[in-house]
Amino acid sequence: MVVYGTKGTIALENWEELKTGRVGQPLSRVEVLESASELPVLKHVIARIQGKPAKIYDFNDGYQAQLILEALRN
Repeated sequence: MVVYGTKGTIALENWEELKTGRVGQPLSRVEVLESASELPVLKHVIARIQGKPAKIYDFNDGYQAQLILEALRN
């Protein structure tokens, strides 16, 4: 997912790597504290398999997110 702004860009790559950059500049990686992040997704899948609490997004969650993205795009 990439968000473009008037001052720069923020990108989330591979569901775990956050990158930012000013307009016209290359993106550089931003370190995010593990405790502040819901990612990577795989950790949540493993936790769910082990019977532990985890955030798992289903097809409906993805569909609802896509509706919002399409509305923003249009």
